Amino acid sequence: MADDGRSDAELIAASWGDPDAFEGIFERHLDAVFRYLSVRVGRDDAQDLAGEVFARAFETRRRFRLDFETARPWLLGIAANLVRQRARQLRRRGHALSRLEGWEAAVPDSSDELAERADADRARARLSAAFGRLRPAERDIVALHVHAGLSHAEIARPWASR
Repeated sequence: MADDGRSDAELIAASWGDPDAFEGIFERHLDAVFRYLSVRVGRDDAQDLAGEVFARAFETRRRFRLDFETARPWLLGIAANLVRQRARQLRRRGHALSRLEGWEAAVPDSSDELAERADADRARARLSAAFGRLRPAERDIVALHVHAGLSHAEIARPWASR
């Protein structure tokens, strides 16, 4: 769908009667949503979650506040919620796996690979620890600003219509 100059709000409103109009929202914002998710969960999982973001947005599009011109903060808010849900699922899965006898992590094949992984793991652990000390809402704010490129004003407005 070529960009016809309509705002996101106009496309979403049009999609109420013509669901195909929502394709414009997908085309405009997929890259931003995917970049944000890639930073938060990695590229592989970001593909699955990006699809889920747009599926949920489509399902709830009638709740989008049409007085907002752009849907990007709304979509990234949905993405942030999905990241939190995924983190909870992974924690539960990790707890369950840690209780299994004989469960061990995969070991790299080479000593070079092991050293690289150890360095990356240490850096990731430091960053993760710092990030983890933030409250959940603060983590979302940092990620939305730094990785998704939202302005402070965009972050401050409600992510989803209430």
